[in-house]
Amino acid sequence: MLNRLLFATSALLLVSCASAPSTPAPRRDRNLITAEEIAAEPATSAAELLERLRPTWLRNRGPTSIGSGAPSYPIVYIDEVRSGGPEALSRVSSQIVREIRFINGRDATTRWGMDHGGGVILVTTGR
Repeated sequence: MLNRLLFATSALLLVSCASAPSTPAPRRDRNLITAEEIAAEPATSAAELLERLRPTWLRNRGPTSIGSGAPSYPIVYIDEVRSGGPEALSRVSSQIVREIRFINGRDATTRWGMDHGGGVILVTTGR
């Protein structure tokens, strides 16, 4: 009788401790600012969006070659058109921005050439 009681109690404890499998939360891409994030942020320009959401994208990456001591900042492309350095972001209204993506220096150099060692900030607008 005691064995049955212990067995029943143990089984009840095991069942109550078991949890249903949970689905993991989707991972956020740290190199992408989505339309949802943009809509939730009170900013007037793309520069403000980056300063608030991903300020590390705007930082100097240091010299990209041994021979050059010049700092390397990301190059900004707006709707696939090269627009300059990070200062170009202040000319883009946050109201028209749909997505902002950061491409690291290695991948940017492969895609656009050697002068992209600081990476690329791709801004996609709704225009």
